[in-house]
Amino acid sequence: MAGEALRIDLGTVADAAGSATVFYDGSSVSVACRLEAARRDGLTIDCEVEAASFDAPQINGDDVARALKSCLAPGGPKAFIKLRAVILNSGRGELAAACMAASLALCDADIPLRGLCGGGCVELGEGALALVATAE
Repeated sequence: MAGEALRIDLGTVADAAGSATVFYDGSSVSVACRLEAARRDGLTIDCEVEAASFDAPQINGDDVARALKSCLAPGGPKAFIKLRAVILNSGRGELAAACMAASLALCDADIPLRGLCGGGCVELGEGALALVATAE
């Protein structure tokens, strides 16, 4: 994988409605999507994030869910969408990779989207900043 800026694998979790793994900027994140019948009118997205190693940075699942809501097409399914993201390898692009993998998992599950949620990293001296593009 050396020298690759971005790699995407779809359908990486066999028993999920949709799944994707994104390798980006030294990070790798796998997201699985499950669908349940709507508990009420509308759409609810819940995202749980966990790290496979102890040194991985903490990513807030609410941030990932908020970014995804802007990507959903109007008139989409009335469902409860449960996303589970696992940070497989820690680098600098965990949040961007998680948002990309989550939107690709929704796409793999045939959820109508206006577009994919993308992101990137900008080098800021010794640190990095994740930028996530949304329509809001």
